[in-house]
Amino acid sequence: RRAGQSASPWDGRIKVPLTGITTSQVKAVQADSTRRLAVRFPGRNPKGGPALATVRLGADPWALVADR
Repeated sequence: RRAGQSASPWDGRIKVPLTGITTSQVKAVQADSTRRLAVRFPGRNPKGGPALATVRLGADPWALVADR
C-alpha cells in the first residue's frame, strides 16, 4: 500500500543497511552532483511475497551511477 497500491493486502517497508557505503563513494557523490549511489536487491522474500524486512546485500553492493 505504501507504493500507492491501495488494493494490495501488503503493508510494510524494506530496510536497506547503509553499512556497505564507503567514504570514497560518499566523497565521489559530493564532488559530482550528476552521480548517485545505487544498490540492487531482491524485492521478494523466499516464499514469493514482497520483502518487508531488512534485506541482505551481497559483497560490495553499492555502485556509483549517473543520474537519469
